[in-house]
Amino acid sequence: VPAAEMALKNAKITAKDLDLIIVATDTPDYLSPSTASVVQYRLGATQSGTFDLNSACAGFVTALDVASKYIKADAKYSNILVVGAYGMSKYLNFDDYKIATLFADGAGAVVVQA
Repeated sequence: VPAAEMALKNAKITAKDLDLIIVATDTPDYLSPSTASVVQYRLGATQSGTFDLNSACAGFVTALDVASKYIKADAKYSNILVVGAYGMSKYLNFDDYKIATLFADGAGAVVVQA
């Protein structure tokens, strides 16, 4: 959510201006609802659709590609929030340095516009 808020600020729009939220993650907090729906609720983005996309390391880039295709295909979409979020630490054994050092937690977000 903080990454999404920063992206909205940088785009000079509010959550109510969003048409769609796509969250790329393979470490969701819940199986249901989608992480994108949780982000939508916490931002107050009452006019946007939502869905999650899971393609592991390629998730953020794939979500950007999907967002650009929505923008090109349908004039209804002007502002799409794309978030990449990973919380691998909850699944790691930190005693296994060969694996634990490869993964981290973090999030980034952008607003894709027409």
